[in-house]
Amino acid sequence: MSEDQPAGGFAPRTTLLREIGRADALLLLLGGRYGDGPAPSPTEEEFREAERLGMPILVMVQEGVPREAGQQGFIERVSSGWSTGRYRGGFTTPDELKTAVILALTELDRDRAGGEGRRAAARERVIELTGRSTPSYGQAPQLRVVVVPADGGRIIRATDLNEGTLADGLAGLARAAGLVGALAGFEASVSAEGVEIVEGSDRFRGEQLRIRVERDGSLIVDGPIGGDGQMGAMWVDPVRVKTLVQQGLKLAPQVWALLGAGDVVIAAFVQVAVPGAGQRSWGRPAGTRFSLGGVARLDGIWAPADPELVTARALAAGQPAAEISAEIERAYRDAGAVNE
Repeated sequence: MSEDQPAGGFAPRTTLLREIGRADALLLLLGGRYGDGPAPSPTEEEFREAERLGMPILVMVQEGVPREAGQQGFIERVSSGWSTGRYRGGFTTPDELKTAVILALTELDRDRAGGEGRRAAARERVIELTGRSTPSYGQAPQLRVVVVPADGGRIIRATDLNEGTLADGLAGLARAAGLVGALAGFEASVSAEGVEIVEGSDRFRGEQLRIRVERDGSLIVDGPIGGDGQMGAMWVDPVRVKTLVQQGLKLAPQVWALLGAGDVVIAAFVQVAVPGAGQRSWGRPAGTRFSLGGVARLDGIWAPADPELVTARALAAGQPAAEISAEIERAYRDAGAVNE
């Protein structure tokens, strides 16, 4: 900075923050140290200023190094994957850093060169796929996870569909993720629109796992979240919700890698739906007593309320899952439909 800045009346940190506004984007290289002195560190001050200005932020996190507590907290704040206009990458070597920065800059250029229209279409596609249908009374409660690549284009090739191996690959991923048992069987259907697998027909309707992948790489995962026992259709199991949300989101980058598009999809819009939420309560009831006082106000739950843009790397780490699951629980609590 000293080579470019003449002597003046401003303190170095103030001068540097003034320079942030002249940049096209902020690149954060985050290693193990947070910095000396009181918080916030100079780097975090730069981040806050860029965020205030609505500037694109490229976050590059060095992996495999010990971190100071302050730095770990800072990384969690800036790379949670929830902020539009923020791009995240990881690296361990200078070559990996170079590649991550190039990918982030490429994504930034896409956004600035007409990507807004494609992303608007992807966001609307998520809303369409999460739907607004309500299951009939008594049917086991279901949850739907939807992930749509942000930049459009066809990811599944006709040859992928013709070879017939994609369904087997999807089934293997579902088993490995723990979404079904290791010996679970699937029925597959393949069309020009994509591929769908459904857990074996011996399962009751509503208790089957269903995974669909469309030609553009959109992933739709439907799975059961009801409780156990005779009254299981009347309540939602928090553990099943958290597991299905986390594993469903993490499945998306695995599917893209299966399709050879792991480096193509950089970000995606996500939303999770519990369309029949208003007919159930949250948590295991005490005996046969259910807390249904506020369920009439719950037509359905969609979390986040608006589809959110999440990096593929954040999806692979399952980062949005905890927040989404918490939003679903919060909706039940706000309605007074919690069994405690």
